[in-house]
Amino acid sequence: ARTPLMSHHVFRFSIIGCSNCCMSPYSSDFGIIALYKPEVINEGCIKCEACLFPCIENAIDLEGDKPVIDYDKCMMCGGCETVCKKDIIHTGEMGYKVVVGGTGSRHPKIAVTAAEFTDVQGVLSVVEKGIALVKEKTKDKEMSFHQVIENFGVESLKI
Repeated sequence: ARTPLMSHHVFRFSIIGCSNCCMSPYSSDFGIIALYKPEVINEGCIKCEACLFPCIENAIDLEGDKPVIDYDKCMMCGGCETVCKKDIIHTGEMGYKVVVGGTGSRHPKIAVTAAEFTDVQGVLSVVEKGIALVKEKTKDKEMSFHQVIENFGVESLKI
């Protein structure tokens, strides 16, 4: 016999508009993080260096006649875009990172990445796959979502 639905039997979703994740989506069942991929226009940079200061990852260099963004370091937070005095840096593409399987419970777990950069349909796909995985794997026993991810992995949720 299964236990009745209790107040602590919930899916926790965190949706955050900044990739710095001050309110951590990494401790939720599903975390959805907005990303703003910066692009650089080729002309007009005055080398004011304003774009360097909000970038805590040091992903921007002022080489030649325009800023150069190291996308391996870039957190896609949009900070550089908001301070650029000449609109040389702007959002080229917006997307979402989806993380799953986190919990802040007695045994904390950090969520793992199911989608690195996707659109709304990709987010919904990960959520649907996650719910289907829970239904499939918890038919005969009670298990939290983070336990399902820990035991069966995130691969089946990836898009």
